[in-house]
Amino acid sequence: MAIELDDLNRMIDLAHLRVEDSHRPQLLTQLQNVFFHMKALDQLDLDSVMPVSEAFQTLDSLREDSPTVFESSRIKSNAPSWEGDCFRVPKILEDPA
Repeated sequence: MAIELDDLNRMIDLAHLRVEDSHRPQLLTQLQNVFFHMKALDQLDLDSVMPVSEAFQTLDSLREDSPTVFESSRIKSNAPSWEGDCFRVPKILEDPA
């Protein structure tokens, strides 16, 4: 598939890009090179290559999720209002009538 200057202009318009007219021939050449390399990749025989979901296989990089007990005095000191063991916050919804 060859890309012509008209195709490039249409893509620029569709993408709402601002590209100066003097830069368009260079952009066209670069885009044609990208498609040339993509076409070369299409020629590769990848039937024996297994698909992967990630580039590097990792076993488990996440830490164990375990509950932590915090000092309530430190939490209370940062709270504007405290009631029982909870933050007290202003009501933001009205009660349904």
